[in-house]
Amino acid sequence: AYVFDQDWNRVLSYPDQSASHEGVQDALLADLDGDGQLELHVGFWGDVGVHCVTLSGRRLWANPDANHVLSLLSTVAGERTELWATSASGAVTQLDYHGRSRPLVAHNGLLMHQLFRAADADTAAVPYCGISYGLEGRRLAVGLDADARSQWRYSLPAGSFASPVQFVTTARLLDRQSSHWLIAAADGSVHIVSCDGRFTDHFQTGSPICGLAGGDLGTAGVLVVSSPDQVRAWQVSPPLSARAD
Repeated sequence: AYVFDQDWNRVLSYPDQSASHEGVQDALLADLDGDGQLELHVGFWGDVGVHCVTLSGRRLWANPDANHVLSLLSTVAGERTELWATSASGAVTQLDYHGRSRPLVAHNGLLMHQLFRAADADTAAVPYCGISYGLEGRRLAVGLDADARSQWRYSLPAGSFASPVQFVTTARLLDRQSSHWLIAAADGSVHIVSCDGRFTDHFQTGSPICGLAGGDLGTAGVLVVSSPDQVRAWQVSPPLSARAD
């Protein structure tokens, strides 16, 4: 995992090349202890677990309880900032700024293999989106509140991406007041879900998806999708019922 400054100078590489591990699966900058300084949190595949290091490279703690890590997510509960680590088993481990861990209580019996944070998570009613993997490649997206309680569920097409893709993000496409979840699927489709789960839409791009982003141009939303041979952008208009007179 590499950390760069605003001029793309390398600040930190972790772990050392001599370290033995099965691969880095996710990395996240966060200030869990509230001292105003970011730390790098690294989730490893295998039994190495999660490490926390300063940007000077000093390791603060290591916790092997979350193994075969798939994703890391920072959460805010009151005045506390915690780290949630998902694993290949679907279990979620909560870690505090000391690296102490406890299992996250699974509501409704759901397994969460990956977790994503909304860009406006501090104000969103549904700040997190979880992805649960089922049999035969089926995937289920789940909207989660701050206490990890399920608020909505959305079935996604089955299949896995051929290469690593950050396939879930948020953007203000149809409503300038709140974000929508944008989710790419392995079949080349893009799925849009409102934060409350009441509005959903999807369309087929016709190409494998390598990247997904969206934003507000001032008069309309824009959806940007990259594929192996091109980058395309679509202007997105709100539904008729949502447009001002």
